Amino acid sequence: ALALNSVTPSSTSVATGASVTWTVSATGGNSALQYSYKLYRGSTVVNTPAWVNTPTFTYTLADAGSYALSVTVKDASKSLSKTSAVTTAAQPMAITAVTPSSAAIATGKAITWTVSATGGSGVKEYFYKLYKGSTVVNTSVWVKTATFTYAPTVAASYALSVTVRDASATVAKTSPVTKVVNALSLTSVTPSATAAAIGATLTWTVNTSGGEAGKQYYYKLYMGGTVVNTPAWVSSATFSYKPSVAASYALSVSVRDTVTTVSKTSPVTKVILPLTVTAVTPNTTATTTGKEITWTVTAEGGDGALQYYYKLYRGSAVVNTPAWGSQSTFTFTPTAADNYALSVSVKDSSTTVAKTSAVTKV
Repeated sequence: ALALNSVTPSSTSVATGASVTWTVSATGGNSALQYSYKLYRGSTVVNTPAWVNTPTFTYTLADAGSYALSVTVKDASKSLSKTSAVTTAAQPMAITAVTPSSAAIATGKAITWTVSATGGSGVKEYFYKLYKGSTVVNTSVWVKTATFTYAPTVAASYALSVTVRDASATVAKTSPVTKVVNALSLTSVTPSATAAAIGATLTWTVNTSGGEAGKQYYYKLYMGGTVVNTPAWVSSATFSYKPSVAASYALSVSVRDTVTTVSKTSPVTKVILPLTVTAVTPNTTATTTGKEITWTVTAEGGDGALQYYYKLYRGSAVVNTPAWGSQSTFTFTPTAADNYALSVSVKDSSTTVAKTSAVTKV
């Protein structure tokens, strides 16, 4: 008796453009067997050749889809039909992109590469090989995830080679290079002085470590809480300014490379009126021996508490030199007739100025 045992495709998964051959296994029958083939893509018949006496059927699957072959076998007295298992035809698999999350990054930061693949059939598997320069530093096993993450600890150029496979094909592609640099750090913003007089030029120097060459700097100068100067991004690591108002100044700095932007603010620089001694005034320009003379010092500007140093002259001879003190007056009782004058030095935290009084005749 005639029996139709099987209809077997040469492959159940192929790329479009591939040829598939179905083989029919039939036994028995009382005459030469004939075969009728009807090929379906989905529910649509795409090929129906005439009756033939060959138990094979070959077709090139030009379009993506699910194909099945319906076969009818007959002898002189009987016919039987059977349909093959499905063969899936998919567009050829291709890796369209291997995209890093960043083209430049600092050491210690994670990079994630994302693989975009089209076509193929069935479950895709991915194999990753990471290069630092020309050296392989990480090799994965085959996995089913289309992303790969790595946190480099060494500055270098990194690229990821990816191989993707499905049931019928294997393709490969390498990512663009990601440049990894030592992390940019802004170590200090140092003013040329922490106290200065009005009119003096202050220069702040920025020190950084790591990062790329070609850093850019952005400066914002504060006078108290008010921004008084904001130039554009520049390539210079120094900033100079000549304050015309007594106040406290601080410089905020941002530094950037292609990877990172970091910021820091300088210590405060106190800008003061220049220290001057405007007068050293005796309480009298003529007196007698045994009478006290008091000199009063008038000073302007300066930073913080002022200190005074006195040197009393009788003629050209120094007759009294007390230590530095905080008193702005000096008292002396002459016992000898002569001409007396007081030389005064005044200092603050950064400056010392001097002046001599008019002569008092004793």
